[in-house]
Amino acid sequence: MELREIDKKILLMGDSRTGKTAIVERFVNNRFIEDYLPGTGVKVYHKRLQFIYPNVIINLRLAIYDLCGQREYERIREMALADADAIVLVSDLSRVETISSIPEFWVIETSKADAKAGLVYLGNKIDLVDEDSPTASILKRIADERGIPIFFCSAKTGENIDELFQFVGKRLVSSVAQNYRKVQKERPMTLTNAFDYILADFCAQHGDMEKAMLIAQNQFLEIGLDLRNLTKEKMIEMLERLRMVESILLSENIAKVNYQERLNLVNSIPTT
Repeated sequence: MELREIDKKILLMGDSRTGKTAIVERFVNNRFIEDYLPGTGVKVYHKRLQFIYPNVIINLRLAIYDLCGQREYERIREMALADADAIVLVSDLSRVETISSIPEFWVIETSKADAKAGLVYLGNKIDLVDEDSPTASILKRIADERGIPIFFCSAKTGENIDELFQFVGKRLVSSVAQNYRKVQKERPMTLTNAFDYILADFCAQHGDMEKAMLIAQNQFLEIGLDLRNLTKEKMIEMLERLRMVESILLSENIAKVNYQERLNLVNSIPTT
C-alpha cells in the first residue's frame, strides 16, 4: 500500500453572520464560539483528514479559508478564489435573505474560480429551524435546480459538520484514488518477492527509510527471521510484528488495512 500526501484549499463564503467562523472552529478545534466580531479579510485554518483505499492511503492537508461576508472586499475575495479547490457557500437558515443572496451574489462570485471539486451549499443553524421549514425548502430548491450538493448543519451542536468536510475531502482526493484503482501492479510470485514488496511498503509509509529499516530489522531479529530460508509461517509472524509497530507509529486503522493486504499477498504465493 502506498502513502500519498495531498494539499488542498477550501473556501467558505457567504453573508456576514451566517456562522462561517463558528463552522470552521467546530471542525478544526471542536469548540463553539457564539459571540464574535464579524471578520475582515480572510482567516486561514489547517486540518488533516485521512482516507484509506485498497491500495493507497491519502493524507489530505486542508487549508480552510474563512472569507469575510462583506461584499466590498472584492480584491481580497478574488485573491482567495484564484486557486481554490472547493467552495462551500454558507447561509443562515434563520435569515432568508442570506439564502436568496446565494444565487444573487455568491454563485456569481464563485464563477471567478476553477474549483475542481465544485460547490457545496450549506444551511447553518439547523438547531433553530426544521429541515422542512420554509427557509430550508428554499435552499433545497436552489440546490436542486443547479444540481449542487447540500448539507444542513449546526455549528452550535456540531451536527453534520464533520460529515460536510468528509464529503468535500473525498471529492478532493477522488481522482487520485481512482488512478490507484486503475493501476495493476505485478504481483510477487515468490516469498522473497513478497518480502521485498512488504519491506519496501513498510519503509515508504514511514517516510524515512533508514529509521524504518532499523525498526523492521529489530523485529526480524526478535522472531528469528532467516532471509535465506523464508517460510509462510515466519512471514506471517513478521506481519503481526509490523502490525503492532504500525498501530503505534501510524494508526490502528492503517495497521489493520496493511496487515490484511500483506497477509493476502503472502497467502497468494504458491507453496512449492
